[in-house]
Amino acid sequence: MAVLSGKNTKRLFRKVTGFIFARYFFAKIFIGFVAGTIILFAFLYNTFEKFELVTLDQRFRLRPARPVDENIVLIEMADDSIAAIGRWPWPREWHATLLSILKIHGARLVIFDIIFDEESGASQDAILREAIQRSGNVYLPFAFQFNRG
Repeated sequence: MAVLSGKNTKRLFRKVTGFIFARYFFAKIFIGFVAGTIILFAFLYNTFEKFELVTLDQRFRLRPARPVDENIVLIEMADDSIAAIGRWPWPREWHATLLSILKIHGARLVIFDIIFDEESGASQDAILREAIQRSGNVYLPFAFQFNRG
């Protein structure tokens, strides 16, 4: 029976591990490729989207309540507002009046979450533009439209 010295043990260890690595190297590559492909297709076809939405609701319920900032005021144009005033979209003049009222009451920042893309006439656009310039603190959204083809 031969006794292995430290030098021979290291050589034997390298030989065995090299053999195992070489033997299973392509199997590991193949398994990684298959797993990556499955994950890629799962994300491409929004497999996890429903799970994300359901768990998002749960995460918001579990999150501790945040204190409300008294300096932020939300003016909502809900269905009852539209029912009381009438048609939608409202004339730009009404939005200009709202901006004037907010300026009088010291609003430091006004952010519209309305895209003004309906036709309203040059005079209505001018009234709103002047009110926005007078306020000096109004931010409007914009939407990109990409043409494919």
